[in-house]
Amino acid sequence: MDDSFKIDFIGIGAAKAGTTWLADALRQHPDIFIPEKKELIYFCKTELATQIRNYRYEKPITWYHSFFKGAAPAQVKGEISPHYLNAPEAVEKIYQYNPEIKIIAALRNPVERVVSHYFYAIQIGKIPAVPFADAINKYPIILKYGLYFKHLTQYYNQFPTSNIKIVLFDDLKAHPQSLYSEVLNFLSVREYVPSTLDKKINRTKQNRISGLNYLIESSRIFIHQNKLLFLRPFLKYIGITPLAEFVRDHLNTTYNKRQKIKLGSNIYGMLYDYYSEDINSLEKLIDRDLSGWKRVDCSALGPNFF
Repeated sequence: MDDSFKIDFIGIGAAKAGTTWLADALRQHPDIFIPEKKELIYFCKTELATQIRNYRYEKPITWYHSFFKGAAPAQVKGEISPHYLNAPEAVEKIYQYNPEIKIIAALRNPVERVVSHYFYAIQIGKIPAVPFADAINKYPIILKYGLYFKHLTQYYNQFPTSNIKIVLFDDLKAHPQSLYSEVLNFLSVREYVPSTLDKKINRTKQNRISGLNYLIESSRIFIHQNKLLFLRPFLKYIGITPLAEFVRDHLNTTYNKRQKIKLGSNIYGMLYDYYSEDINSLEKLIDRDLSGWKRVDCSALGPNFF
């Protein structure tokens, strides 16, 4: 790759808002290239839930571009990493990398999203299996991540509005083909129907041994926080790292039954109050009616709300 190489688009999130579905669907398009590796996380200093130092941030641009070696010259190239949404340094670094890059932001009702993120973070070992209130107190970034207006304003201040595409999770569920077509038009590529079009969106997996997964993740965090990165090659050599990756990637089952969520209407009420002002501002920023995201009768949500 020569020095002029640049990717064309980047997905900035949000986590648990359909980004995996979107990446899979775009990857199938013959005129689009997205690396098989999920979430390159190159443009932010810390990881989302754990907030530990992100070693990828210090890698040379050649490392980042190596994931796009398989792309044909004519293909539109991009990647999606939800970590970028709430990382101020990512905005500036992405702009410096390519000021003409196109930005895709997938957004979901922040109350639904934070609950989904909470369970997902437990299942993959990012946080321990503690009550919801304890989790957001100890890991407030999970809650603050849903302040979309606050985060997106930085992107709108840096990039032209015409280079930003907002994708709503509600539209993705209700009209996946129409939404997909909008994204293709935004990326200036021809119409296409992916085979995964009807694939269930945001299907969470449950780790059968989440306790072990949390132990593995905690060990990884310990290594980073105590600057023991020199141990990583050794752990890989003796097979610890491959084993951890196997546990993370293979000992999961798609969770077809919805989680039984017992947060209580008071928790839901608190969440809606927390996000209400940001939602009102977001409506104006993206020029969309988001009344469906505002306070509802929490008693009507039922135990299967997810």
